[in-house]
Amino acid sequence: MLWVFKIFYKIWVFTAIESYLTFENVFHKYRSNTNFVHSFKCSNFNKVRLKSGINTPVSYEKARNYALFAEVTETEVKPEILPKTSVIDLDYLGHLTGDLIRYSKSVDKNKPEICYEQLKIIFGKFSYVISELFTEPVEVDYQTKLEEIRQEFGEKIDKIEPHHLLKFNPTEYRNNATTFAYEYLVDYDPLNSEKVPRVFRRDLKTDVPKILRKRLSYIINFFSKTLGLFFVTFYQSNLPISELYKESTTLGLESTPQLLEGITLLHLTDNYYGTDLRKKIDKSLELFEYSSIVKQGRNKSFSLIINHFFRNKDYESIFYVIKYITNNLDKKLNGLYLVQFLVSLAHKFKSLKGDSNNDKFIHNIPLNSSVSENDEGLDERKNFKKMMYSELKRWIKQSLELYEKCNLHPFNMIYEFAEILERNYRDLVPGLFRIVTVSSSGDSTVPHGLCDLCNTKINFQDISDPDRFEIFSNMLKTIFNTTVKEFFPLFNFYKFLLRGTVRGKPYTCIIDGQNVGFYKNNCWVLDWNKLLDAFYFFESAGENPLIVLPFRIYNKLMAHLEKMDKPSFDLFDILNESKSIYLTNNYSYDDNYFLLAGIVKFTEGEIKLFDHFINQTSVDESYYASIEYCLSKIKNDQFKKSDKNTIIVTNDRLSNLLIEDVNTEVLNTWKNYSLINFTAFNPKGRLTMGRRINYTFSVVSDNDKFHIPIGYDRIFTNSNEIHKFELGLNIPSGTSSFSGSSRSPEQGKISIKFLNQEETPNKNWIRDNQHLLFDTTNLMPNPVTTDNDIFKESDSRYHRYESTDNDFKHSNDRYRNVFCEIYHNSPEIVEQMFIPNSKSKWLCIDLSRIDSLIENL
Repeated sequence: MLWVFKIFYKIWVFTAIESYLTFENVFHKYRSNTNFVHSFKCSNFNKVRLKSGINTPVSYEKARNYALFAEVTETEVKPEILPKTSVIDLDYLGHLTGDLIRYSKSVDKNKPEICYEQLKIIFGKFSYVISELFTEPVEVDYQTKLEEIRQEFGEKIDKIEPHHLLKFNPTEYRNNATTFAYEYLVDYDPLNSEKVPRVFRRDLKTDVPKILRKRLSYIINFFSKTLGLFFVTFYQSNLPISELYKESTTLGLESTPQLLEGITLLHLTDNYYGTDLRKKIDKSLELFEYSSIVKQGRNKSFSLIINHFFRNKDYESIFYVIKYITNNLDKKLNGLYLVQFLVSLAHKFKSLKGDSNNDKFIHNIPLNSSVSENDEGLDERKNFKKMMYSELKRWIKQSLELYEKCNLHPFNMIYEFAEILERNYRDLVPGLFRIVTVSSSGDSTVPHGLCDLCNTKINFQDISDPDRFEIFSNMLKTIFNTTVKEFFPLFNFYKFLLRGTVRGKPYTCIIDGQNVGFYKNNCWVLDWNKLLDAFYFFESAGENPLIVLPFRIYNKLMAHLEKMDKPSFDLFDILNESKSIYLTNNYSYDDNYFLLAGIVKFTEGEIKLFDHFINQTSVDESYYASIEYCLSKIKNDQFKKSDKNTIIVTNDRLSNLLIEDVNTEVLNTWKNYSLINFTAFNPKGRLTMGRRINYTFSVVSDNDKFHIPIGYDRIFTNSNEIHKFELGLNIPSGTSSFSGSSRSPEQGKISIKFLNQEETPNKNWIRDNQHLLFDTTNLMPNPVTTDNDIFKESDSRYHRYESTDNDFKHSNDRYRNVFCEIYHNSPEIVEQMFIPNSKSKWLCIDLSRIDSLIENL
């Protein structure tokens, strides 16, 4: 009977819980429908009428009603109706938070009036919160406050502006302090520099509980973001935005990035700083500097102000801004900003060239017409066009020189940007912007590439030996002073690399094992197939690759392979024994290993620097013996260094290297030619890898010619194309597929016969590099089993087969035919990636085209 009692007891408990939850669900559902509406009946309060039409309450009759269940009726909260409450509690602040969230999601640039009316309601509620939780304002001495701001933000500030008083440290709301204050300006007139405003201060009331103070900090932050969103969206509308901003600064706003962006655009309006364009821009740019000091700025601020002028095709203002960014703020120039400037420039000069309203200069009369050369009007048109094109060349050249000096990174100008420039200047100056191909012979003794249009040399830009040693010494000093335990493993890695060079097999390619193996991999062990892909790809390209892995990752991999894939286990074991894998300490920072491998030259100075730091520690005598070994080897007459620089296969930019006093420009130059990227695409996530190049991706100038790399960002994108072919498997005679003996990767040959007739660069590459597409061991029967059905979808790593006959007839069969579909990226990508000529896409800018155009006028 006990089990019967247990059943009834469980039913009773379940029923009780269900009843409770049902009640709660109905309650919450009903409350969400009515929004737990407060019945506000404000009949006795004073209000201040602003020019913008916003009502700021000063005091209220203290009362609150809650509407519950059936007695609730839908109550419309009108702009003039504000809550009666005895205290601002969490419930009220929660409703205000909800209003802010809903408003932020509903802002529509096509409905400025409606959005403004909705913001007025929220503004009134927020101002009521501030009036209830803060004390009455007290005036502060203006000069005293100005000196405080100068000490904190710099002597350049000559007068207090509203954004100087925005809070940028809201954590005071959240700590245990019972006091908090904010300050604001009154009688501030941005158009009258003679008028001195007044500064007032308000303190948080001492009886405000901590939990309410925390919620208040979030409300202020959210309201500041919402206000910034409103400014950014509607700053060019006819709404009284300036008045709204002036009144909102009296409410203790926080300097969020969104609000600073909105104020930046607000400074560009005529009703804020007048019609002086340079003054308006300078004020916005000053805000950039201020926002960077308070660490609340972001690059979007630059984009917003440049977009503002781009919409008006104001190329002069855009150039003024980007020059300020690079010179005054010491920031890098984004390729997008350069394109926006050049497109605006093209629009302006096209309008000058074809403006039919200018009768004096710019009629579209053909210059080779029957009009007499002595015609005064024709000469004036010629002179004007010469002046126009000369001015065009001057603007383009100075912008390109600025971009060459301060570009964000070499691959910042993408292919789509180049197409936009080529299209916009096609009619203005034919051939000025052209998308070209740069290629090299693939021979390391020819360290340059050639433009296929103008034959300009794109040289290989290596860092100098003194620069290498400076990076090397700064890295060792930093590691020794911070984490000395990392120093000795790094010295062991240096010895390992030196031994490879002594053996006559210097490592020319370092593979970031973790970065490659865990790329697009959700398993707890790394993808060993990707590692093998990378290793054999670079080995076939003439490199001597080395896989770098932590001990713990390698041990997990080998434990997994020993159970699941014995042939791969044996293969990795062979690679480890043959010094093709290097295992680091479990928690070593592998970026240091990659940098070391890329910059070392195995000189006496490098070894003596290691010895200098080792002598400052008490270590085993074996380290001193190792120093002697290294010195003896590099002094040997038969010691020969590699004539190749070491490349690093990784998608990591090594941006977390913490090296003291390092020259970042030199380090970035090394990264640009040393870091080789990769990706994976279907089927089966096959790796696609970059290759060593004989020229450097960077902006190259030669008098009036500029070359900007554009292809690197497009290497791993674009549509796929499908190739169908007949695959033949050639098993060497005398080799048994079922012998059970281990096989080397070289066993077996594959031949392919394409079934599609069209010739593409992809097709040619597949024909020449089929050994990189197919792992022969995977296409042969498993030696440890009798399962010959090896052409299943699950067993093929790179391709999908369509065949019904999947058995080998006997071990001496020479060929095995199947149908295969293999996916590749579009032809231009394969051109850039794989063919031996190392081709890539560039933007060629030839300013001499403008000179030729002027001569032919």
